[in-house]
Amino acid sequence: MRRIVFILLFSCSIGYADCTVSDVVGTLRPGAEWYMRGDDQSTLVWMSTQTIPSKSEVVQAMAECRSAKTTRMTQKQQARLDVKNTGLTPAQRLQALLILLDYDQ
Repeated sequence: MRRIVFILLFSCSIGYADCTVSDVVGTLRPGAEWYMRGDDQSTLVWMSTQTIPSKSEVVQAMAECRSAKTTRMTQKQQARLDVKNTGLTPAQRLQALLILLDYDQ
């Protein structure tokens, strides 16, 4: 998601929703007060007593986010197949359904 206007963010632990700089900064420093123009860390204005995340922290967190997102997508695709697979036990199919429900939040 691209933010075009100035937005004041009071970050909270939201997980890495879209793997954007703002999502990652909000997750790295929950409760910190800051704002940023667009999704460019160079425009980050820090208004908190917490330490500002370094560029390398943000880059690493974004890479971890993308990796986790890929893993979730793969697990979700497999779960879709498993839910329909009559060769699996009801418990296995239920587990697949729970994965789908969890990842759809």
